[in-house]
Order: sequence, then C-alpha cells, then structure tokens
Amino acid sequence: MSHLRARACLVAWGCVALAALPRCAADPREGYSFSPTFDTQVRTVAVPVFENTTYDTDIEADLTRAIVDEILLRTPWRIGQPSRADTTLTGSIRESDLGALSIRRQGGLVQEQAYFLTIDYRWTDNRSGDLLASRQGLRATSSFVPATGVGEQIAVGRERAIRELATEIVSTMRSAW
Repeated sequence: MSHLRARACLVAWGCVALAALPRCAADPREGYSFSPTFDTQVRTVAVPVFENTTYDTDIEADLTRAIVDEILLRTPWRIGQPSRADTTLTGSIRESDLGALSIRRQGGLVQEQAYFLTIDYRWTDNRSGDLLASRQGLRATSSFVPATGVGEQIAVGRERAIRELATEIVSTMRSAW
C-alpha cells in the first residue's frame, strides 16, 4: 500500500511541476518561450546563388552552400525552387579582402592575417511580396596564421568568414519572440 501511495505522490508532484512550467515560460519578462523561434507559416526557402562583385572566384557558391546547410541544420524549413518557394533569400558579395594583423619585426613577414567578407542580402515573402529581413554591409572577419610553423592557407580564413555570415543570416530569419 505504501508503494502505491509513494507512486501517486510522485505522479502528483510531476503534474504540479509540469503545470507550473508553461505559466513561467509564457511570461515574456522571464525570457523563456516554448513557441517555435522560426515562422511556422514558412515551409520553403529558395536560396539562389549570391551575386559576386569581387575577384574572389567561386566564393558565391561556397557562401550559398553554407547558407543552405545552415537553414537545413537550424530551421524546420526545406529548400525550394524560386518559382515555388514561400520565401526567397537573395544577396550579393560586395567585398572580399585580406589585411595584415601582425608583422614579424625581423624580415617584415606577415604572421597573422585577416580575411574580410562583406555582403548585402534580402529575404522576401513570395506570397505577399513583403520584405522579411535585409541587411546592407554585413561583414565577417576571420583571422588565420600563414606564418612558418603554422602555415594556414587563406582558405581557412575564408571558410570561417563564410560560416560566420551564414550563421548570422539564418539567425536574423528567426521569428520575433
């Protein structure tokens, strides 16, 4: 009999705890929410290859692929064709550049470099024509070490900057909580 009473007590406490969660989570001042963070009315996003106005070849394909990967990884949406998708994310790469961060005193060789990548993008609802999000001059900076001993290639900095931009873009596609 005591085993059944203990079990009933445990179930009752579990119900009380579950009942308290949504009330606490629903309070916007607390910062918690059980609602989806991405718009549930959107099912598909088209992501045409970004335009590239720089001399950095193939970076547009790499950036577009990273954005698609990020959408598939972090959102409930699928990737669709521009003619059929609920929304379309378009953009252009404005700047791709290198800069020296540190130079060795002896010999003047670059020890650490930065890769800069600047883009513009627009996310549009194809059903209504509304602009859902946009950004001009979104910039990512990534450092890498080409110095002897480490010998990282430019591709290391480029890939990090591309991933940073893809993450930032998909983060802005979140619904307003």
